[in-house]
This record gives sequence, structure tokens and C-alpha cells, in this order.
Amino acid sequence: MLKSGQEEGAVKWGHVRFIGRVMAVVLALVSAGNIQAQDRSCSSDLDFTIITGGPFFLGDTLRVSANIGAGPIKGGSYLDISAFGFALNCHPGQDFASCTSEGNTVEFLGNLSTDCVDSAGNPVQLNVPESNVIPLTTVSGLPIRTPASTQCNVQFDIAVHELDGVDRRIIQAMGWPVPGFPPSRCNNGLSSSASSTIAYTMAACDIDLKKQISIDNGQNWLDADTSGTAPQLALGGDAQYRLVVKNTGSVAHTAPISVIDAALGINTSIAGLAAGQSTTITGAQIPALNVEGRCQSVGMLENVSSVSAECRSGNNPVSASDDDSAFVQCTGTPGIDIEKSTNGFDADAAPGPQIVVGAPVTWTYFVTNTGELALTGVSVTDDQGVSVSCPKTSLAAGESMTCTAAGVATAGQYANVGSVTGTPPV
Repeated sequence: MLKSGQEEGAVKWGHVRFIGRVMAVVLALVSAGNIQAQDRSCSSDLDFTIITGGPFFLGDTLRVSANIGAGPIKGGSYLDISAFGFALNCHPGQDFASCTSEGNTVEFLGNLSTDCVDSAGNPVQLNVPESNVIPLTTVSGLPIRTPASTQCNVQFDIAVHELDGVDRRIIQAMGWPVPGFPPSRCNNGLSSSASSTIAYTMAACDIDLKKQISIDNGQNWLDADTSGTAPQLALGGDAQYRLVVKNTGSVAHTAPISVIDAALGINTSIAGLAAGQSTTITGAQIPALNVEGRCQSVGMLENVSSVSAECRSGNNPVSASDDDSAFVQCTGTPGIDIEKSTNGFDADAAPGPQIVVGAPVTWTYFVTNTGELALTGVSVTDDQGVSVSCPKTSLAAGESMTCTAAGVATAGQYANVGSVTGTPPV
């Protein structure tokens, strides 16, 4: 609370004195050769605060309560306040007179109430204009009047919507005079000024999750939060997961933290965390994080865990959430096999079937993907230049197809070799 104003005191002719922060100005009256002096002062009394219970979060409606009025007055009995101002958003070190907007988004919501009266003794109604510095004046145009050493109360609502990113502090000021309005004066003719400043911090509700995977029984833990950083795990291989949860906000979580991982069948909760506190959840706390036979088929596996926490419960809850992925590349061994027959005979060794010269010959190539990986670009060739026709060029793991070629029998022993190639995924 800061009290300020002006005071005049009895002094010798031509001298001026200063008392603390209150200025004394000589008013000399000359009569019959004698100097007469009159003591006068006009001081103000102003303080304000946020009466809404904290912590304060972005978007909250905050109730401001201001006590405005007069301090001790000499040579008078009351102070008329023509206008007082509320500065929404100041820089550190600024008072009401010097306040300039810092860059935060603060809204004046109104909802004004007051027990102040005007100079005619009537209850005050206040105007509600919009700007960084809100000048609050009476609807009637008459000043607010407060007797010496008396305050009246004004309340209104504000909300902080966005921060400038520098910090989370809000600095606000209140005072008079307000530019563009008459000065506030006591009924002894002296003017009065006032300034009061408050600062408060907007709370942050936040939570961070890092999901990690191990494929070597917990010896090494990998973030693996993209497919490009996924470790490779053979089919049937085991995987372990762990969750590192941290309260990255400025206030404690007020309820248990929800933990969900649909792929692993996890839907549980852990104790809330204090601001800055972290915890690591492993298979010891949640057995489903240890997965035997994680890779059942070849391909990329992703599963997502999520956490959510409350920083305020009740009718106006505030919560935070986060999620993180862990990828693993399930790999297998490629393999392919070809079996060739001549006119239905598996003639792997000489002499093979006997065929009349000039009779038709049909070669059959039975191709099987014997590996654990899908194959593309499957192609069958024959070392004798026979044209081989296949029904497809790709085979899933375990899949087979039959390719064929045709010719005419010639005299003598004949042998040809079929070969097959295929490309597994990279």
C-alpha cells in the first residue's frame, strides 16, 4: 500500500521544506506586516489484490478487489477522485504512471461492484472501457468522494488468456491521476496522486511422457519414437517397455495419473506427482510392459502410451496429457525353394523319363517362399533359354506358385536347370 499526496506547512517566508516523500509548498499570507500560514495536506490511500483463490491458470476468472480513498487530510475533510485507472499488463519495475503493455493477453471482464459513493452521496456506477490502462469513472460524471482516512471498495473481474513466452508473471498497477481526466482533489484545494502494484504468477499444468523399449532384457533402453529409430527384433523375440513420467508444470497433480496403452492392454493409474517430480514405470509396477514374443509377424510395430493428470479438480478442472510411441521392426529370415519336374516326373537325376523325339515336353517349376519375409520380384529362369511363365511376381511367407515352360523332345540325353530369385524387404 502506498500513500501519497501534498502537504503545506508553516515556514518562514521564502523557504520550502520536504518531509519524506510528501512535498510541502509554502502558501504565505501577508497582513498588517505579519506573515500568516495555513497547514494543508491531501494524501491518498490505495491498495488492491486478487481475492480469487489460487493457483491461477490461463482462462480463469480472477476477482480484483481495490480499496481506494483518502489518507489524512489537513485543512479539509474529503477527497474527490475524478477517475482511477487499472493497468492490466506492466513490465517489471513499472508503476501506474509508467506502465506499458508487456505483451501478455489480459482481458478486462467487468462485472463491477462497489460501495463507493459520488460527491452527491449517491451509490456509484462505473463505466467499463477497454484498453491496457482501464480508466474507471462514474456514469454520473461526478467524482467518487471519500472522507479523510477512509476507503471504499471496488471489485471487478479479469482473465489472463495468453503469456508472452518470457515468463509466467503478471504485473498490474492501479492509481490516479489518469491521463485525460481531471486531477483528484481534496476540498482544501490540493491534488492527490496514488499508485499501487501487484505481481502474481500464472500456474502451469503440464505432464511429459517418454516411452522406451529394450530388446536385451533391460540392459539398454531406446526412445525409438520414430520408425527410423526402431530396433530390429527377430520373430518371437521379447520386448520390455518403460514409461518415464514427469510433472513439467508448476503445481502438483491433484489426482492419480491415468496411464493407457491399448496395444499392451494397459488401463491403470499411478500416484500424482509434485511439480518437477518424475517417476519411471517398469514391468515391476505394470507387468504388461514386459511382452514375451512381441514379434509375431514381420513388419513395423508401433504402440502408443498416454498419460493424463489433473492440476485442479471440481467444477472447473484443469488437466494435462501427453503421449509417446515406441517402434520396433520385427524381422525374419528370407528363403525360397524351387522344384522342377519334366512331364510330371521329378527328374533330378539322369536318365529321367524317356520321351519320343518330337513329342511335346512340359516343364513345371514349383516355387515356395520358405522364409519368414514376403518376397517381391520373384522370377524363374531356365539355363537352356526356355521361356518360363509364372502367375505372379510376389510371394508371402509360406506361399507357393507353379510356373511352366514348354518344348519339344530331341534325340539324346537332355538336361536343363531352373532357378528362382526373389527380393525380401529392406
